[in-house]
Amino acid sequence: MLHASGSLSDKEKANFEIKLNDQWKIMRDPYNYILCQTKIAEEGKRAGEEVIADKYFYLSLDYALYGFIRMPDVHDDVIVHQVEDYIKVIDDAHMAVQRALKDDVEKWEAVHGK
Repeated sequence: MLHASGSLSDKEKANFEIKLNDQWKIMRDPYNYILCQTKIAEEGKRAGEEVIADKYFYLSLDYALYGFIRMPDVHDDVIVHQVEDYIKVIDDAHMAVQRALKDDVEKWEAVHGK
């Protein structure tokens, strides 16, 4: 895993995006899956806009998803009292990936035909 701060290029944004929750998404460039933490800029010329706070680079979608699940403090809105709660976090992340992939396939089919 590599880590960097900053914003993604338009080309990176156009390729692939899976929203995992309000603060995290997975994007893709030609070489990596990028786990991105987003936030709303409080000052500067992008104040009030969503910006990338942190980026983590992975070679596969599985590793990016695992990185999201293992990220400290990523699940502030989830209280884990037992194993079932942790399993729900994992299942929710997998469902977000499946929905995004299905949407991408449907968009591709609409443009190129089945």
